[in-house]
Amino acid sequence: MQYLERSGGSSSVSDISGSLDLPLSTTFRLLKVLQAADFVYQDSQLGWWHIGLGVFNVGSAYIHNRDVLSVAGPFMHRLMLLSGETVNVAIRNGNEAVLIGQKECKSMVRMCAPLGSRLPLHASGA
Repeated sequence: MQYLERSGGSSSVSDISGSLDLPLSTTFRLLKVLQAADFVYQDSQLGWWHIGLGVFNVGSAYIHNRDVLSVAGPFMHRLMLLSGETVNVAIRNGNEAVLIGQKECKSMVRMCAPLGSRLPLHASGA
């Protein structure tokens, strides 16, 4: 799953196998298990493997159970209004900050990062 994330969300089974240093047959069997859980799906035309909707569902449940965004939301909105800048909220994961929420400012020029983006803690405001 992490390899697919780093590769932009999709890859061939041979690329996945090579990067993980696993036999092709083992990689294919693992992908089939992940496919059964809807964590990955295979493109019928190219045969490439993609991150599936099941990953989103698990991630959403994780965030929902933490209740971070419902608590942070009003503060993020107020900070966005006061600063005129986009406000992000992240959670710590080891030495990284993972972006889980965002309030975009109305400015024509603004900095926005996709949800799920990872930054080193030392390079973020976390």
